[in-house]
Amino acid sequence: IANNTVGRVANKGMEGLALTPNGAFLYGAMQSPLAQDGGTAAPYLRIVRMNAGGGGLREYVYPLTNIGTASKPKYPTVSEVLALNDHELLVDERDGKGLGDNSTAAYKRIYRIDLGAAQVLPANTSGSANLAPYAVAKTLVIDLVAALGAHGVAANDFPAKIEGMA
Repeated sequence: IANNTVGRVANKGMEGLALTPNGAFLYGAMQSPLAQDGGTAAPYLRIVRMNAGGGGLREYVYPLTNIGTASKPKYPTVSEVLALNDHELLVDERDGKGLGDNSTAAYKRIYRIDLGAAQVLPANTSGSANLAPYAVAKTLVIDLVAALGAHGVAANDFPAKIEGMA
């Protein structure tokens, strides 16, 4: 996997998985962008949707937030998606810092996306520049570090990884 030029980057595979409440669709989110899209240094990852009974595969483009600088970009990872209905998802983005690796949590946010009107990524499309026009809009639901900090939870006591939503 370390030498892949296409597909997942080592230790950055399918991370989030959600069945819609009506049971019609299964969504899956990659943890980081695929190798052919720029790998962990790239700003767009893929979310796939398939019919729960199989088939009907669609891919969507999710824009990651640059938590670095314009001159030295850095992108978080996604570890979970939660289906609110057949086209709206909650998506977490996190930095992986905090309690567990003796560092300070800085970025853990949950966003809402609506794939109902989003453009489906055409087959065989790759590369960040080619994915950019298909990126879905996202809306911040909660900044977990700020919200818990406001209630007295220190950033170095916050879990390094948010791995599930319910």
